[in-house]
Amino acid sequence: FIETKNYGRCLYLNDQIQFAEKDEYIYHELLIHPIMITHPNPKKVLVIGGGDGFALREILKHNSVEQVVVVDIDMKVVELLSEINSRYFHDKKVKMVYGDGRKYLKDTGETYDIIILDLSEPVKDAPSIYLFTKEFYSMVRNKLNKDGTVGVQAISPIEPYRKIHIAIYNTLCYIFPVVRLFYAYIPSYGTQWGFAIASKKYDPKDVTKAEVEKKLTRRQIKNLKYYHSGMHKGLFTVPKDLIDDIKLNKKLIITDKKPIFVE
Repeated sequence: FIETKNYGRCLYLNDQIQFAEKDEYIYHELLIHPIMITHPNPKKVLVIGGGDGFALREILKHNSVEQVVVVDIDMKVVELLSEINSRYFHDKKVKMVYGDGRKYLKDTGETYDIIILDLSEPVKDAPSIYLFTKEFYSMVRNKLNKDGTVGVQAISPIEPYRKIHIAIYNTLCYIFPVVRLFYAYIPSYGTQWGFAIASKKYDPKDVTKAEVEKKLTRRQIKNLKYYHSGMHKGLFTVPKDLIDDIKLNKKLIITDKKPIFVE
């Protein structure tokens, strides 16, 4: 942990900022609520990563949820944040698993409505580089229900990460029929950040403002600080320069034999 004047406590792993106390809600509300709202009735949710508990906090705001499994390899992160988020892990709907997310997916017989990949950046030699590959996304697809949907932190679309961001998008498109990118500026990151929703069935871009409002009301979700019904549809408008770069780099696919990582 590092104490800062503008952002409060900040957590760093592998020399990369993971979250800041003052603006983590931007990242976590966008990682969770657009995908949860896109699905008509998410009951079973799996989070790979997310040991800080913030994604879990947002998932549990949806009263449709009956079960959440959180799989994180780093017990120290959970321990560090226990004073802030321990109550979410003690919720009766929640099961915490310490271990490798890829191994968990391979071994489990469970399937899920929603899978959230709240992963650290794919840094060279880190185990997370194998959680962004075509083979892994195929495993994710196989553990989703027939209308299942996956949410991915897709790192920054700004240089020097742009090609990695595009490769994540291309790799998801190789596996899923529906893939949408969206973005937000995260002040403590000092850059724009990318997210992706990939689905077997539902297109988040088709969800209207009225539908978002209806679901937020029905699920009794209040006091959100960033995400709201008026922004949902517009989230999925991708800038033209990025569209052009995606077209120029269609062959960028991440595989187990050719993982991609932040230098």
